[in-house]
Amino acid sequence: MHQIIPIKVSDNERKLVLNYCDYVEKIYSKSELYNEIFEFLQELEA
Repeated sequence: MHQIIPIKVSDNERKLVLNYCDYVEKIYSKSELYNEIFEFLQELEA
């Protein structure tokens, strides 16, 4: 059993991280580069 160490994160830090994740997702999920990388990885697995 792994012991879970609670990480204390302030509300501001949590908002910053969530905003950053949203930002990255908006940029990369719709970009051609992301699609090319995704297709490349699928070809490697095939």
